Amino acid sequence: MNSTVVKSEHGFRLNGCLKPVLLIVVLLALAACGDTSDQDESAPPSGQPVENLIIVAIDTVRWDTWWVPERTGKTDSFSPWVDSSQVMSKAVSPAPWTVPAVSSVLTGLYPSQHGGGLFDQPVANLDRQVPSAISGAVPTLAEILASVGVNTAAVSAHPWFDADYGLERGFGRMELRSGAEQITRRGLAWLEQEAPRDEPFFLYLHYMDAHDPHLDLPASRAAVEGLDPAERQRLIGTAPSAACDDPEDDICVRYLRYALATLALRESMAQLLGELEARGTLDDTLVVLYSDHGEEFHDHLEMDREWGQDPRGIYGFGHGNSLYQEQLHVPLMLWHPELDPKDVDTPVSLVDIVPSVLGWMGVSLPEQIDYPGRSFARDVEDRDAGAFAWREDSRRFPAESDRRLFASGIAYGPEQMAVISEGFKLIWHETENAREFFNLAEDPLEQDQLAGDDVPVADELDAELGEYFQWFSSQDYLPPALSDDVVERLKGVGYLQGVESRSDGDESGSEEQGKPEDRTP
Repeated sequence: MNSTVVKSEHGFRLNGCLKPVLLIVVLLALAACGDTSDQDESAPPSGQPVENLIIVAIDTVRWDTWWVPERTGKTDSFSPWVDSSQVMSKAVSPAPWTVPAVSSVLTGLYPSQHGGGLFDQPVANLDRQVPSAISGAVPTLAEILASVGVNTAAVSAHPWFDADYGLERGFGRMELRSGAEQITRRGLAWLEQEAPRDEPFFLYLHYMDAHDPHLDLPASRAAVEGLDPAERQRLIGTAPSAACDDPEDDICVRYLRYALATLALRESMAQLLGELEARGTLDDTLVVLYSDHGEEFHDHLEMDREWGQDPRGIYGFGHGNSLYQEQLHVPLMLWHPELDPKDVDTPVSLVDIVPSVLGWMGVSLPEQIDYPGRSFARDVEDRDAGAFAWREDSRRFPAESDRRLFASGIAYGPEQMAVISEGFKLIWHETENAREFFNLAEDPLEQDQLAGDDVPVADELDAELGEYFQWFSSQDYLPPALSDDVVERLKGVGYLQGVESRSDGDESGSEEQGKPEDRTP
C-alpha cells in the first residue's frame, strides 16, 4: 500500500507509554475498514455531472441548535431552504475543533491520517501550544480540482486559513474576511467578477458568526436581556440538558446568546442561497453546507469534572475537550436541482464529502491514497425518505449500520478516540487506557454509560478503534511559524490565549501541567 505521510522518528503514546513507530507508514487497511466499495457507485445526480461546487462551513454549530425553528414550529427565512434540501441527519465530525475537522473535510482523511491539528505533548493545550499542519504529502480537495482545470477560491472568517496549515492549499484566490455579510459579499463578487465564464468552479465559504459571541459574558447578558420574554422562553425550551434550569445562570445566558447567533446564521444562509438562486448559480451547482463541530453547554459537566483533564480547568463548556455527541453530531445539508429533498438517516462522516463531490463531478480519487470515507451518492439519490422534520429520534443513531465512524483530535487534554458502529459508541481515553460505552440508538445524549459486558459489540468496537490508532502516521509534529498578527487574530477567536508571541514558531510554554483548578464558567 502506498503512503502519503512523512516519515519520522517520533513515537506515539499508547496506554500511557511511548511506543516507537520506527519509520513505518501506517495507513493500514483503510479500504477494508473504511468500506470504500461504494465509491464505484458515486454517480452524479441522475447520471449528469455536477459542474460546479460550493462548500459552506458554519463553524461551531451543533446539530440540535441548528434546528431550533423546526423544533419550536416557528419558521424563518431559511425554512424553505430546509424543505428543498437533502438533510444528512446522522452526520458526525471526525474531530471536536476546527483544524483537524476542516482538514478532514478538505482532504477526505481522518486526523490520524492528514496530520492537521495534532500535538506532540501528552496533554494538549491549544491555549499554549501550536498544533501541527496538514501533511504536505496529502492532497487537498482544492488541489485535486485545480489540477483538472476547476477554478478555485475561498473566503474565510477563520484565521487558521491564513496560518500556513494547508487549509489554503489549492485555492487560486484566498481571502480572509470578518462577518457573514462580508463572506457572502466577497464570495458572490468572485463568482461575478473573477470566476471565468463557462468554466467549472469550486468556491469555499467559511462563516464564524456562531463561534464566539457567547464567550463574552457581559455582551451575552445584554443581548439576552433585550429579548422578548416569549422568545426568551422559546429558546430556553431548546437548551441542552440542564443548562437553563436557572435562566439567570451564566451557562444559560451563554447558550441563549449562542442560539441567537445560530438563528442569525440561518438568516445569512438564506440570504446566500437566495442570491445564488437569483443569479442562476444553483441551476448547475452542488451546494454542501456543514458544521465542523458543535459546542457544549454543561451537557456532560459532571463527566468532564470526573475526568478532570482539561489543562485550562474549564469543564462542560466549549469545544475541543471531549468526543461527546454535542461536539461531534453536526448539520450536513445538500442542494442540487437533480436531488429531491429528503431526510437521509444513514450515518455518515465529514470525511465522506471528498469522495462524494469528486464522484459527482466526475473526478477520480488519487490512486495513491486509500480513502476511509465513501460516497453517500446512493443514499441521497435512491433512498425513499421523507422531507426533514425535527423529531426527538433524529438524534438517535440506528442500531443497524455497516458504517464505522471515527473521531479524535483533542485540543485540551490527553488524546481521546471514538468509534460509532451499529448504534453503539466507544470513547477511549489514551492516558488512562479507559473506555466509555454508550448506546446511541437508545441514549443519543450519552447520559448512561454502559459497562463493556452490556455492549454486544464491545470487542468489535475495541478492535476497530485499535485499528484506527494504527492509522496514525509517523509524521513530524512541526507547527507552522505563526506571525504575531496571526497569533493575535487567533486569540481574538479564543485560541492561543497563553501565547504572547509565536513568530519564531517555538514551543515555549507547552510543558505538562498538573490537574487544573476547576474554572467552569
